[in-house]
Amino acid sequence: MEINLSQIALQIVNFSLLVFILTKFLYRPVIKLLQDRTKKIAAGLKAAETNLEEKNRIAELKQRELIKAEREAAVILEAARKKASDVGKDIVTEAKTAAQQEVKKEYVLLEEKIHAERKNLQAEISRLVIDTTRSILTDTLTSGQQQAIVDSQISQLKKLKVKS
Repeated sequence: MEINLSQIALQIVNFSLLVFILTKFLYRPVIKLLQDRTKKIAAGLKAAETNLEEKNRIAELKQRELIKAEREAAVILEAARKKASDVGKDIVTEAKTAAQQEVKKEYVLLEEKIHAERKNLQAEISRLVIDTTRSILTDTLTSGQQQAIVDSQISQLKKLKVKS
């Protein structure tokens, strides 16, 4: 076996040319593609971390706002209950006042009716006494005696009217 230097030199040139072509057209683009992909993955991970942090921050903010809203709702609810209680008390007070006024009106009307009935009753009693006295007196007394008794009874009835 003989070593042919020209063939070795040609093999070295071929190999160098192959390495150059593979490096230039295959290795560097693949390495560049891998580096770009690594950068994209790193950017995606960073964006995911940022999104996760933002999500946690928003969740915390949401929780704080929810607690704040619940407190405000409790305050508003308590104020509404107090106002409703006050309005209820006012309504009850107004109703009591109206009822008392109505009772007073009815009492005054009842007093007026009683007074009117007393007057009617006194007039009726006076008429009956006069009629009865007249019928009794016409049978037993003279007209002068009758007039004296009638006047006496009328004065007594007037005294009764004054007392009531």
